[in-house]
Amino acid sequence: MRWVHNDGQTLSGNTVEDIGSGLIMKGKPVRVSDHTEFLIAGELAVSRLGIGISRAACSGRHAAEQRRELGLALVRRALELGVNFLDTTDYNYSPDRAACANVLIRDAFSPYQPNLVIATSIGLIRDDRNGIRAATGAELRWLVNEKLRQLRLDRLDLVILRLGETLPPHGESLAVRFDALAELREEGLIRHLGLSNADDRHLSEALQIAPVVAVQNLFHFGHQRDVALLRRCEKHNIAYIPFLPLGCTGVTACTPLARIALRHHTTVDQIALRWLLSVSPVTIVAPQIGSVSRLEELVLCRDLPLTAEDMADLA
Repeated sequence: MRWVHNDGQTLSGNTVEDIGSGLIMKGKPVRVSDHTEFLIAGELAVSRLGIGISRAACSGRHAAEQRRELGLALVRRALELGVNFLDTTDYNYSPDRAACANVLIRDAFSPYQPNLVIATSIGLIRDDRNGIRAATGAELRWLVNEKLRQLRLDRLDLVILRLGETLPPHGESLAVRFDALAELREEGLIRHLGLSNADDRHLSEALQIAPVVAVQNLFHFGHQRDVALLRRCEKHNIAYIPFLPLGCTGVTACTPLARIALRHHTTVDQIALRWLLSVSPVTIVAPQIGSVSRLEELVLCRDLPLTAEDMADLA
């Protein structure tokens, strides 16, 4: 069976319609779960449902050693469940700096399985007072080498330049910082490059310097202002990784999501993630997860059958 993209192409033996966005089978389940992988840059096969590791490293509810063991169990269980895309950041230390996400990944998987893909977001750095500022070009080189050391790798799979904490810094040039990362890519220390908290101009500017294979921006059911950039990524087969895919507080309280969750006897968060997997074939969803039970709950979203009626209610 063939499926359609949201450009209205036909598929065999079924009626298709485009409701806002995504893959819509009229009267049929939206079988995006049949497309559970995305090829980053046409070569790195990753699960479209990934996992953010920062919460596993940063939760302060447990003592350092217990937190480490819980984190190790979490990332190992993720791979068992077919989740091979791990998302980390450049300031993901626990409050006492005893557990770092990269060290958790290293201790859980080294020597690494060939199908594991680690995305490392860098660009912000903590100062002595625990504040956050933009890293310079020289500091970006140091950060990349630090990640390589922590992970015990010779090359990082995907390095994402983070331009701001949550929203794009409009009008700010990324040329100097992205050029610094492009040099590291030429040296063989980075395989692929991406952008985070970027707008359309940032993407255009970066593409003049080096290929961009992923964009990671704020996007969830309650915050869809980035649709135009998502469609641009879709057109050029650039991975789009929604930042805060479950939002902060507004998504779970959203009435349409709650209504669909009730219809399918599932959770609002599962529907929110399933919707993100449905809006475009280039989305990779990597929510921050802090426990094995939470992971096992959220991976169920991959098999939820959203119908055309569901998607119409969410349009």
